[in-house]
Amino acid sequence: MLALVVAHELFERFPHLPEGELTKLRSHLVNGKNLAKVARELGVGEHLILGHGEKDSGGMNRDSNLAAALEAIVGAVFVKRGYRAASKLSLVLLRGELEEILAQEAPEDPKSRLQELLQSMGEAPPQYHVTGMEGPDHNPSFTVDVITASGVLSTGRGKRKNDAEKEAAKEAYKRLT
Repeated sequence: MLALVVAHELFERFPHLPEGELTKLRSHLVNGKNLAKVARELGVGEHLILGHGEKDSGGMNRDSNLAAALEAIVGAVFVKRGYRAASKLSLVLLRGELEEILAQEAPEDPKSRLQELLQSMGEAPPQYHVTGMEGPDHNPSFTVDVITASGVLSTGRGKRKNDAEKEAAKEAYKRLT
């Protein structure tokens, strides 16, 4: 259930991403370690009913038990309240991890990422224009605008032109998604 909800949410937020990228993001969000972390934050382990041996060997804090319990909670909500309620719960439970992924610059190069996004929207590739340079020649600071047909999307600053372009692309990408 969690994997389905997360896959749907990622597809909605990143329709331009290739299937393989979406799969990697989904796998990261719903892996056992991540689900166990969320379950720990909620104190799920304290409510597990375990046999003496499992309890004595630290089963209340074991990743596999916590992840399974979290999935069971979502499954119970699905059975009792339906997909919509289970989906809402899943997104609330994984909000922090989901936002963390969304805040990261997707693949390594934000300029490529922005260009792919714009092309998926039917727009031309962005243009980068240096709008300022300050500081001494041995330690300059560049300001760059990223521009599309609709105007300036964002501005970036950096010690090199390329760094300023990447910063501008990263901000533009965040705004568009």
